Amino acid sequence: MKGTQERREVFRRYADRRRALMLAIHEILFDQRSGEARDRDLLEEIRCDFRTDGAVLVHKLTEKNKSDSVTLLAAAGDWERAQPGNTFEGEGIEALLRAQENAHGAVALSRFRPTSLINDNAWEHLWQDDLGKPATALLSVDIKPSEARPALIWLILNGASREWSSHDRQLLEEVADLLSRAADRVLQEDSE
Repeated sequence: MKGTQERREVFRRYADRRRALMLAIHEILFDQRSGEARDRDLLEEIRCDFRTDGAVLVHKLTEKNKSDSVTLLAAAGDWERAQPGNTFEGEGIEALLRAQENAHGAVALSRFRPTSLINDNAWEHLWQDDLGKPATALLSVDIKPSEARPALIWLILNGASREWSSHDRQLLEEVADLLSRAADRVLQEDSE
């Protein structure tokens, strides 16, 4: 089916967009073995659907002195040259992680619309340095498996601002739920 599937660039209805993205993610999860290559393909599919410049998958570091930083698992788009294992840290990342912990779902940020959740200094660091390169908009969501290690997906724009719609946030949350289940399944298969 993958070789003959026709993919539309822009869907008129959200339901069609949702179906196409979820089908593409299911195909990648079903057809590929878990690992960095599969994660990169998943991110590329998500990045293309959301029309962002980059997408990254990161783990929160759990070491005592690094609890407010993340390590890169995979990247797509403008961030694809970032090496897995690279650490993102700084005042901006720390503030973003706190905001994500307090949120119930996706966190949508635009550089040009500061939020009271993040102080001015951390706000500037987030957009200038902490994400690995300058950025202008970010959509972040937790991947919260029951047993596997938690992660985050960041969708990043670096050339234009964007107001993330409720459909964007809802769809990325649904994708994160699916990836949470997939992460738990990989962990169960590895333990068998």
